[in-house]
Amino acid sequence: MLALSAEDSAERAARRLRRERKQAEGELASGLTFSAVFVVLLLVQGGWFWIFPLAFAGFLPAVKGFLSLRRIGSLRRLRAPAPDPQTEVLKIARRQGGRVTPALVAVDTPLSVEEAERALDQMVSGGYATMAVADDGRVEYEFREFLPPPDPGR
Repeated sequence: MLALSAEDSAERAARRLRRERKQAEGELASGLTFSAVFVVLLLVQGGWFWIFPLAFAGFLPAVKGFLSLRRIGSLRRLRAPAPDPQTEVLKIARRQGGRVTPALVAVDTPLSVEEAERALDQMVSGGYATMAVADDGRVEYEFREFLPPPDPGR
């Protein structure tokens, strides 16, 4: 049996959430529709008979659909993982050709400048990057894996 990659399982979870959301929207819509019909029948024809279909075919499905939509929305918020600062830094470094600054990382990620600098310093201490001060005084972090290959003509 093949193991599912993280992307495959995330896609399956997203499909399941879309299917549950569609079902909850259907329950809410049908519950509200039946509620409207039975309220009209109750007002036009009178009698207490229409209260039971109103409750069981209209009101309860509408409430169930509404609560399901709220649950799905809260699940979506819970499942949104917080970005890993070092992964975010690596993505920016690859895109920028191997050289980044804390400000550049902060602009392109949800990290603050301080968080970006902290993540970059951790990567330097772990040996994944080197830190250098440019001629203009900027602190740059260099990721050798993402630097362009040296020109053989030089």
